[in-house]
Amino acid sequence: MSTNVFLKLKNANENETEILNSNNVRKTEQSTFQNDSIGNGIAGLTRNRVPERERAEAEGLIRRREGGGVGKPKCRYMRVSKTAHHPDTKMQGSTSKGRGKRKIAFTLAEVLITLGIIGIVAAMTMPTLIQKHQKKVTVTRLKHFSSMMQLGASMRSKDILLGDFKELKTDEVNKYSPEDMEKFFNIYWKPYIKITESKKLTKGLAVKLTNGSGVYFQRTYVCPEPAGVTCNSYIYFCPQYKYCEILDEDMSYKNIKRHNVFSFWNGGTVPREYKQNNYSREEVLEKCKTNQYYCSSLIELDGWEIKDDYPW
Repeated sequence: MSTNVFLKLKNANENETEILNSNNVRKTEQSTFQNDSIGNGIAGLTRNRVPERERAEAEGLIRRREGGGVGKPKCRYMRVSKTAHHPDTKMQGSTSKGRGKRKIAFTLAEVLITLGIIGIVAAMTMPTLIQKHQKKVTVTRLKHFSSMMQLGASMRSKDILLGDFKELKTDEVNKYSPEDMEKFFNIYWKPYIKITESKKLTKGLAVKLTNGSGVYFQRTYVCPEPAGVTCNSYIYFCPQYKYCEILDEDMSYKNIKRHNVFSFWNGGTVPREYKQNNYSREEVLEKCKTNQYYCSSLIELDGWEIKDDYPW
């Protein structure tokens, strides 16, 4: 009986030992498999050039697996920025938030060079742009003035035919009197065009239009028909009103360019001699270069456009 009990206990101990050994073998295999996987991961991370911090954490994990320790590993690696060891990274300036963050900035020399380049380009292009704008404004105002004056002359002719218009006699006005030029303007033009102000000057009358341009009236002369009637005057259009006052001071055109003052006929049209005499464009252009009287004719001949060869 005691022998049988002894044999049973012995068998039980042997079975328990085999179970413990098999469990230890299984744990060892699992640990080896995990260490191999982590090692392969570290190799892959190394091949992919991952940051030092991730490699340090991976190696610490292996040591914890091998030593069975718990908690943070003791390693010789220190925490660094992801950009600290990158060969193309340049840290400029200091950062108050987030140590190691990349900050992009320009140096003073770079800013000054850029501003200098912008200034040079502006100096080269601005005069051309300004001139194009001035040409556009001049043509627009010139065409508008011609249309307005022709319409006013047409309305005045209608009033003359209806008998509602009283013309001035030649003995009622003086050729170079500003007072008489004002009288002439008030009868022949003021009822038919819109103005903002009129001003008597030394030799004539300057009138300012609503768009900032101006008209200078000077020297009345006798109409062909009927005899003894004054119905015409010299008319000068100024795209900018101030040149009408300059023209009154100096009729020699010394301080006035060919785009500051334009001559008009009393009917509101540009001088039409080029049509009456069949002048070619080249002939009108040459006359404009020597006599400003023909410059408005040249612009009309070019289809209300100031072309590149215009003597600006």
